Amino acid sequence: MIPDIAILIVLYKDLPQEYIYTNTNINIIIVDNTPERHLSIDYTHITYIPLNDNMGIAEALNVGFRKAKELGVKWVITMDQDSILPDDMIEKYLNFIKEHSQEKIGILSPLIMMYDGEKLTPKDSYDEIEEAITSGCMVNIKSFDEAQGFKSEMFIDGVDFEYCYNIKQYGYKIFRLNNVLMQHHLGNTKEYKLFGKHLFYVTNHNYIRRYYMTRNSLYIKQLYFADSKPNIIKSLIPYVKILLFENDKLRKFKYIRLAKKDFKCGKLGKIEHNI
Repeated sequence: MIPDIAILIVLYKDLPQEYIYTNTNINIIIVDNTPERHLSIDYTHITYIPLNDNMGIAEALNVGFRKAKELGVKWVITMDQDSILPDDMIEKYLNFIKEHSQEKIGILSPLIMMYDGEKLTPKDSYDEIEEAITSGCMVNIKSFDEAQGFKSEMFIDGVDFEYCYNIKQYGYKIFRLNNVLMQHHLGNTKEYKLFGKHLFYVTNHNYIRRYYMTRNSLYIKQLYFADSKPNIIKSLIPYVKILLFENDKLRKFKYIRLAKKDFKCGKLGKIEHNI
């Protein structure tokens, strides 16, 4: 058993990947956000915590990190329920930590393949980055204490990015290891090509996700980028993609408008509106 590391997986409706049952050399913490569900998981290396309701990804992560602290681990690998742990990830993360002991490492991230069919070539290099998605990251549990956890009021979407900006205030660095390659599915993604060449991807997130994405991005901007000038063209791209390429356009734009209204009114947490 690797004593300093735990893998944390947050479930919602779907079942965990098979690898968690066979990976017996590491502590695994499963936090289940599925309402009124209690799975029968009886393995000595797995801690299963049902929340009996959907408390949101941020609160589920907080529950999992607090359990990791009880187990005495120093690092927590956060995995989405549909992501698979690469065989060499932990070894490469530990080697990097050993070789860069002078750095105040907050998060190590893999090189992510976001879309079906996306091809990336692993390289023996690393980059310091500003933000990283939850899946596949190894998080220094000391940073969790200094940041006072994940912001549960965000519920879902942007929770991981906010955490990155938060811990950077305390001097922590975030590194992407380009020799650790991991597949992660993002939305109901569709690729658009011209004459066989890639142009762009459209994620097709549903209207509820669009609500949280809009509201929480405004919240993050308020917390960390209040004085920065907006990039008008970049901010318009998601709306153009919805208008031209996605379905359920009207409802998505209605919920984007609602998200902006709720943000201005200081309403966070789980959405309580139906329009």
